[in-house]
Amino acid sequence: MAKPICSEAAVAATQLAVQVFGGDGYEQGSAVERLARDARVTTIYEGVALLNRRISRKLVVAVAVAVAVAGCGGNGSSESTLDVSAGFDAAGLARAQQGVEVAYLGESFKMPAVDSPKAVPGKNIWVIVFALGIPETETYAKAAREAGDALGWRVTVFDGKGSPDTYLAGIRNAITAKADGIILYGVDCASVTSGLKQAKAAGVKIVGSEAFDCDDLEKGAPSYFDGTTRYTQGDVTRWMQYIGEVQADAIIAKTNGKADVIDLYETDLHLTRLNHAGFLSQMKKNCPDCKIHTVEFTALDFGKLQQKVEQALLQYPDANAMVAPYDGVFVAGAAAAVRGSGRKDTIFAVAGVGEAPAIELIRSNGGLDAGYGVPLGWETYDSMDILNRIFSGAKFGNSGIGLGFYDKEQGLPPAGQAWTSPIDYKKAYEDKWRQP
Repeated sequence: MAKPICSEAAVAATQLAVQVFGGDGYEQGSAVERLARDARVTTIYEGVALLNRRISRKLVVAVAVAVAVAGCGGNGSSESTLDVSAGFDAAGLARAQQGVEVAYLGESFKMPAVDSPKAVPGKNIWVIVFALGIPETETYAKAAREAGDALGWRVTVFDGKGSPDTYLAGIRNAITAKADGIILYGVDCASVTSGLKQAKAAGVKIVGSEAFDCDDLEKGAPSYFDGTTRYTQGDVTRWMQYIGEVQADAIIAKTNGKADVIDLYETDLHLTRLNHAGFLSQMKKNCPDCKIHTVEFTALDFGKLQQKVEQALLQYPDANAMVAPYDGVFVAGAAAAVRGSGRKDTIFAVAGVGEAPAIELIRSNGGLDAGYGVPLGWETYDSMDILNRIFSGAKFGNSGIGLGFYDKEQGLPPAGQAWTSPIDYKKAYEDKWRQP
């Protein structure tokens, strides 16, 4: 039943769009003509699951285009008017649904390590992470050790504990230990400038992973990083903004353009500030009348996150969505607050990365509903590959890292497992590093 109903609905909607466009709607190669042709074909082929996804996307776009054109008026002879409730942005909803659909399909991932050089063995590498004890950083640290084994390197993981003073101590310990390279995960140059000056003077190579060099943050400032991870969307700035955009699109799509969002905003990292900027920008673009209530926190607040979120839920009783920059926020207490409020079935909660504890929250309806998928281990492997390229004198390559999306109905891994990328990045890198 679902297949013919969806097919016929798509045909009806796209035919309406053709009528609204008049002669332009029949012009070969136009967007509306292509949508109408594709909708007609789906009445006779394709499987139900794939059809539903494609039909939904094309139907929404066709209807939104028809609404937009009908509202503005056209130069064709046909006229059509669709009644749209005040404050509802149909075109914005269509853009949001299409944006999150692209992430669901995971189409932005590309094959990595295409030209990676053979491993230069025997290196001493220190990986300084902003704070261990949350799923994201634990995964990064584990992958660093695995990549080190594949490269024949000695790897030390140092816990920054969310403190710039501790980050500095880690860099100085690495220098004392005669490290060949340092990877900074989530640690920006501006917070450790004095330590990076000492490391550069000692000849230590420095790679930033989800981190920003000093000249990224201040025009004219010196650069201390020898390399950073790049993504299929661009540099880390663009990538973090894109993550926020996808989160916004997911909330807009789920709430049908009527979002009332509790926005959990971590203010102490440039990464999360970029994520937040992308989220706000996309909400303004695709749902200007949606409501956003921002609740600020820092890494030092993790022990009292549940209380913060409980207070926000009491303060905003009409909220129907919640967003955080990464899964650790929900694992650390936000999900428990949502469950305790009795509103887990009425609040659409979105975070991301895809660690196993967060996936289980989604699977069990435990106060988290969806998230973006990021293979943190891939970021680690790419950072190690950058160091190996530096030691080999080879040029840098693109990491191939993109972005996925998942919820309870689509994209979840098997029980007990973390979200995984559609490409086996470990094999790709390790095969290159172990080449004869």
